[in-house]
Amino acid sequence: MQFRARGTGTRLSIEQLENKDLLAIVWANESAALNTFDLEYGVNNATTAQAVVNRAISDWNAVINSFNYAEDLDANPSNDLNDTYYLSVFAEDLGGGTRGQVQFADTQYNVDNSPISGTIRLDDNGGGAGWFFGPMGTPSQSCPCWNATSDHPT
Repeated sequence: MQFRARGTGTRLSIEQLENKDLLAIVWANESAALNTFDLEYGVNNATTAQAVVNRAISDWNAVINSFNYAEDLDANPSNDLNDTYYLSVFAEDLGGGTRGQVQFADTQYNVDNSPISGTIRLDDNGGGAGWFFGPMGTPSQSCPCWNATSDHPT
């Protein structure tokens, strides 16, 4: 297929791109029934907290080119998702000033010892300080924030 740019006499052509498998960090327990966000942050704030997690996953997906996994070992080996990392994020009371933790015991590895899944646990109230979420804009935006654990602006 060829196209001609108007007025230039130059011929433009379109070449077929190679097939690529898309990598993805997948939020494995995104459902409110599975991640306990509704229970720990309240229904109103759970949506905002989930949006923050989704934005973080999206930002990481934008900068990671490949996990370079040796083979496809997910639940459906015929889907060629050999660049998929499954992340579980939970909200719960971690107590003692802890804001979050990675559960290394829950991490699964493939045959070349690369992590293919993991778990992050977020404290219900930011270790006692509260969690603060703002609009999902650029980091340079100044914005009023609200305390997600108290249902009102701070």
